[in-house]
Amino acid sequence: MSVEICTSSEEKPLPRLGNCEVCSKVESKYTCPKCEVKTCSLECVNVHKKELQCDGIRDRTKFIPIRKMTENDFMSDYHFLEEATRFVELQKRNQIATRSQSNLPQKKHKLRSACSKRKIFIKFFKNKFSKSQENSSYFQQKTNKILWHLDWIFPNLENLRLSMKNCDEEEALGDLLSKLIDSEKRDRLEYYKSKGVGNLSIFLKAENVKNCKNRFYSLNCKKSLKENLVNKTIIEYPTVYVTYDNYGDYDVIDSDEEDVIRQETKKHLEEIDSIAKEHLNFITQLNFGEKAQTDKVKKQKEGNKKITNKFENSQSNLLFSNDSYVDALSSDEDNK
Repeated sequence: MSVEICTSSEEKPLPRLGNCEVCSKVESKYTCPKCEVKTCSLECVNVHKKELQCDGIRDRTKFIPIRKMTENDFMSDYHFLEEATRFVELQKRNQIATRSQSNLPQKKHKLRSACSKRKIFIKFFKNKFSKSQENSSYFQQKTNKILWHLDWIFPNLENLRLSMKNCDEEEALGDLLSKLIDSEKRDRLEYYKSKGVGNLSIFLKAENVKNCKNRFYSLNCKKSLKENLVNKTIIEYPTVYVTYDNYGDYDVIDSDEEDVIRQETKKHLEEIDSIAKEHLNFITQLNFGEKAQTDKVKKQKEGNKKITNKFENSQSNLLFSNDSYVDALSSDEDNK
């Protein structure tokens, strides 16, 4: 007597994406383009976005190993590079226009006007730059004062950077430094404090001059911040360096050199403008040449098309398009 073992229906295959990573109960249906979390419903999608602070937008710059790249990934990279190239070219063409800084916010426009009256030359970055976003300097119309954002750099402490806001331009630079040192709760500035503000060397980072990387102006701690900034160029806000030892590694600009520096800076900016204009003219001529060449090719294609149509409408016998050739070749020369 044989016994037959009947098997039930085939085993259910495992879900392709696995269970939902949020509720862990239902089979997942969706994959987040950014963090690749598997979810099953809109509710779980919203939960994952809230908990992981994910916007669900795919990161186009995320690293993908070559062995895992698909055709879509290659095309995405290609389009991304095209967009980057177009953006760079657009910025080059608009370089002269952006240098005028005519579209400043009202707050920065007032600040620039106030600086101009004080013979302080201030320039601004675009809003996307971090220094532009950090800048809290503004002109207080009620008191007719500029309240500066100051960055203090301490080279003896591995370039420790501390920021101060609402610094009154009428206040002495040494008093501002004393407030900063006294407000620092940790012992990082203890040695500076023991030296005394009068024995410290204070320098302003030179901006917008040739070889400005290591060039500085020497400041007087007994003078007000306003007096120290006269005839100086500031990018967004002043950056001040404080040290208590030899500053020989840096090029300190003497007061006698300031006129020469301003002339150098003016000439340097004129050279930059000249180069920018030449580049803009080159791009314009290049685009015009490409357009002219495109029009020439277009006309040539139209001419070729007319010749092709005329040829196609001619006799179909391509070898003997003239009857005289046919008569000559078909004659019996042996009978002559």
